[in-house]
Parts: sequence; C-alpha cells; structure tokens
Amino acid sequence: MILTTYTIATPAGVFQANWDEDEEIPVSYTGDEEAIAFFRAHLELATPSGADGALVRFDALEPDDFDFFQADGITVLDPLPDPLDDQPNADDDTDTPDMQMQTIYDSASDADTFTLIGEGAQLLASLDENSDSFFADLGRLREIVLALGGAAPAVEPSHSEQYESYRRAIEEAQTAGTLASMPGLLEQIRVDARLNDGEAEELLALAADEESAPVIEPPAAVASTTSPLSDEIMQKYIAIAADSIEKLRRIDVYRVLDALPADNPDGMTRAMLATWIATKRPDLAKEVTDVMAEEWPGDAWAAPAAEPAVTVTDPLPEGVTVVPPIAPAENGNRAADLDFLKSVTAQTIDMMADGVAERIETTLGAYPGDTEIEATVREAVASYTDHMTKAIGA
Repeated sequence: MILTTYTIATPAGVFQANWDEDEEIPVSYTGDEEAIAFFRAHLELATPSGADGALVRFDALEPDDFDFFQADGITVLDPLPDPLDDQPNADDDTDTPDMQMQTIYDSASDADTFTLIGEGAQLLASLDENSDSFFADLGRLREIVLALGGAAPAVEPSHSEQYESYRRAIEEAQTAGTLASMPGLLEQIRVDARLNDGEAEELLALAADEESAPVIEPPAAVASTTSPLSDEIMQKYIAIAADSIEKLRRIDVYRVLDALPADNPDGMTRAMLATWIATKRPDLAKEVTDVMAEEWPGDAWAAPAAEPAVTVTDPLPEGVTVVPPIAPAENGNRAADLDFLKSVTAQTIDMMADGVAERIETTLGAYPGDTEIEATVREAVASYTDHMTKAIGA
C-alpha cells in the first residue's frame, strides 16, 4: 500500500489526509478535530464536482479531481483576515462568489456551527419518506435551523383555520360566478368572532375583487414532449442525484431538471426529461408538475395522461368475493385536521412552531384508509420538507 499524506489548511486549523494511492481511497484523517469539522462543512456548502458531474462524499475524495488540491498540500481557504486590516471600499460594490463564501465563514463562531450545517446537509441527503424515522428527522432539521439562529426564511403571517375555510368558499363561488347571489356569506364573515383581527376585512376585500377570480384558459398547444431516446440514455441525465430512476427522490427532481445542459449531445429538452421522470415514476408526477410550472412556466409543460383504468369484463371465478373499500373512519376533528394540513402545504402557518411535524404524523395515523387525508399529508410533507431544505441552506 502506497500512502500519500496531504496537508489540509483551513481557517479552523490544519489536519492530514492519508491517501491510499493503490486503492484511491482515504485511509484516515488525523489532526485538529475543528479543522476536520470545518472541512466537512466546507464540502457540504460548496461541494466540488467529481467525474461526470457526480457529487463527492467526504469519505471518498479524489485529490487530483479538484482544483483546490495541489501536490504540496491543500488550502481550502486563506486564513481569516483581521477585519480591521482591510476595510471595504465604499465605492466598490462588487459582490463576487468568493466574497459571499467568505461572509459565510466569517459569520460562524466555532466548529459547532459547521458541525450543525454538516449534520443538516446529511439529514437532507438521507431523508426517506418511507422510513420510520422520517418525521423524527424532520423534527431534528427544525432543531438545527433554530440552533443556527434565524436561518429560517421568513413566513407570511398565519391565518386562522376559519379564515382559510371562508377564503376557499369565496374563491369557489367566484369561479362558479355565484358570489353575487350569496350576500349571507359576506354578512356572516362580518360578524364571525372566530376570525382574527383584520381577517374579516381581508376576506371582504377578496370578495370585492372580481379580478381575483381564477380564469381557466384552454391549454395551449405544445410540441410533443415524448422522448425517442432509450432509457439508458435518459438515465445518465439523472446520475447527478441517483443511480437509477427507481432511486430518484422527490427532493432531487428540481436539481436534475435544472442541471440539464442546454447543449447536450442527445438533443434532450427539459420537457422530454420531465415527461420521462413522470412516466417512469408516477409517484413523482406531482413534484415534476409543480417544479416545471414554478421554475419554467414558459415551457408550457403538462404531465402525461394517466393510463386508462382496465375494466374487467370477464366474470369472476366461483368463490371469489369482491370486498368494497373501507370507508374512512368518522372523526370529529377531520375538517380541522384537513385545514391544518392545507395550511402547512400553503405555508401560511408558522412552519418553525413546535409540533408541526409531529401533528402531520399523528394526523396520518388517525385516518386509516382515508385517501383524501393521505394525499393531503403527502402534499404537506412535501411543503414542510421544502421549507426545511431552504432554511438549512439559508
């Protein structure tokens, strides 16, 4: 075994990486623990790309692949300067990526901050909605964001559940053109004591705004998005996030679509890639639809039509009994729980409040067989996870 020792200098200190040249794997990292923690956080915040655009892992670095590796050592960042030594020029408003990254490191007080950032990034990378620890992991993400001190993005002031109920009724009536014939609804809003301060005025303003009624336009004619390319070729365009389409996670859909090179040699378009993902993974179709509509509305992409349901015309064999679906269990809190889930999806509640993830999990378990609750839980989980992803990266 041929070992090469690389010295890694960071603002937090220096450590050594012992590299096995035969196996091309790191054998050990020794030295200052704070420096190692800093380096971990550095890779989580500014992960260099490896071969074919694949993301590297901290425990599988290839020294020659990255620009900041040199034969005589590795310098992650220059030692932090004394702020008084180099005051910024008021006339120079240049804001380069290096300056932005330096600001990130200057704002950290110790290695604990970098350790938290690293833990948060690792949690995000390993989130699995089918895991028993999924909701516990979401709760831990919230704790990390709060520990980092105000990293969470601001949220709109929350509204009461009664407000959300009235808002939906108004929008549905506006769409149907029946709001003018419902003066009793507006009068009820004026006197409803369950509304918070100012909510009645907001609702009445919404009802008075005829332009706020959603306009349903016929779908625009769009070019075919069906890909003539093989699955093997399509597969390489998701390699940045997953080994196969079966392993692609919901939170990686945006990253895959955003990373598609416009000048790729296969003539692949983003619409073709979106259609392929939605077709191969129907469980990701909603995420693909939401991402395409929000990030690239100009593509006018639409999800592929679902396969028609198969109708069984042959009689069933003797002795076979068709069991009807189980009706959802009656629960007096169902309407309130649905409103809560929809508020999470819309992010109109305080997403950093105690118990949000726990209530989502409890609600899911309280309504076995209720398909509406299950679908709404999935939407709420997607919104909550997205919020935490943005918060940990803020």
